[in-house]
Amino acid sequence: MKKKISILIVLFFILSLPVSFALETGEYAWRDYSIQLVEIQEKPMFAPAGMKDDERAVALRIKVPETLAADEALSHALYESACLRDESGQICKPGAATVKDGILTYLFAIPKALDIAALTLSFEEETSGSLQAQLGKWSEADQRFTLPGNITWDSTMDDVTALLGKDNVRQATMFEAIPILYSPKTVKWEQGEMFSGYGFKDDQLVFAAQEVQKDNAKGGFYEELRTLLSKMYGEANLTDFSQIAALLTTLGMPSETLLQIEASPWQAWMLPDQYTLAMLVNFQGNGVIYFNTARLLK
Repeated sequence: MKKKISILIVLFFILSLPVSFALETGEYAWRDYSIQLVEIQEKPMFAPAGMKDDERAVALRIKVPETLAADEALSHALYESACLRDESGQICKPGAATVKDGILTYLFAIPKALDIAALTLSFEEETSGSLQAQLGKWSEADQRFTLPGNITWDSTMDDVTALLGKDNVRQATMFEAIPILYSPKTVKWEQGEMFSGYGFKDDQLVFAAQEVQKDNAKGGFYEELRTLLSKMYGEANLTDFSQIAALLTTLGMPSETLLQIEASPWQAWMLPDQYTLAMLVNFQGNGVIYFNTARLLK
C-alpha cells in the first residue's frame, strides 16, 4: 500500500526507520493486570492438537496475578486475547493451555520457516484487525478514556515504551519542545494499517495521534471513519475550530498549517470528562488526534 504524507508527518517531522521484532521475556499489560512472560520454550514437551507438518510448537510460560488466575472467566479472556504477530501482521493464536504451580503455559503452532525473533506477543481484547479496537475508547463504566494497550492519560513514557516495545520505540522532538514516542512499525487492522505517536509535556501525556490507512481506499474512507467515531462517541459536539487551533498552537503548529487544517474536512468530539478532545481530520491523509486539553491549555 502506498504510504501517504499525513498530518502525523506534519506533527512529528520524523522519518520511518527499519525496525526488528523480538519476542522477549518481560512485563506485558492486559486490562489492569501486569502479565509476566517468564520463559520461551522453542522445543516444548507438548504441542497443540492439529499442528500441521509445516508447523512447529512454541510454548510461552506466563505468570499472572493470583486474582486473575483464580477467576476462570478472566483466565479464559486472557487466553482468548493472546496472540503472536509477525512483521507482516499475520497472527498465531494459542492452540492449548496448561497450568502448573501458578504458571500458565500457552502452546502455539507457528510455521517452521518463521524465525521466532520475528514475532511479538500481544494481548488483544477484540478480534485482531478490528479498526474500532485500535481507536481510543470512552468507558461509561469507568468514566475514563483509554487508548489501545490500556494507555490512559496517567500513563508514563515508560508505559508507552513498554507498549511499543523497547526495541521498536523511537523518540523525536516536535518543534523543539514536545517529546514524541512512536514506532515506525505500523499496526495492521483487517483492511489496512495504522501509525501512532504519543506526545508528552512536563513528563505527562498530552496528545496521541493516529494515521489510519485503508487498503485500496477511495474518497469515502473519511466518511467511514466519521461514522465509526460517531458510533463510539456520539454526534460531533465541537464545531468551533478556535479551541483546536489553540491546542495546536500550544504544540507549536505554524499558523499557515492551521489554516490548511481548518479548511480540510474535520470533526471533533469533547468527551464526557470535559478535557479529552478527539479530532478526525482529512489533511493529506486521515488522522485521529486525541488531546488532553486540561494539560495543554493550563
